[in-house]
Amino acid sequence: MQVFGNMYTKKIVCANNNGAEQDFDDVVSTEKLLKITPTTNVYVLFTPTSSTHVANNADYFIPANQEREFLIGRGLDRITIRNESGGSSNIHVAILY
Repeated sequence: MQVFGNMYTKKIVCANNNGAEQDFDDVVSTEKLLKITPTTNVYVLFTPTSSTHVANNADYFIPANQEREFLIGRGLDRITIRNESGGSSNIHVAILY
């Protein structure tokens, strides 16, 4: 069982029919627990910071106002988000490490 002692939070704003990305490579840890809660339906893609791939509607779907947890390793330090909800979205991310 992994025990997390630190937390970093970030709010990502993503306009309708657009994407946004955020790097977390400054949080250096072997394992990180990401808790993601969007205010609208969004799609999420996890990649290394060296990637240029962006999220689309074939990636992981997170419904509005529902928290999802993802345990990721050190190599996945970038997320991209796609918002096709019809309105602007705030995506709240908590990184526990």
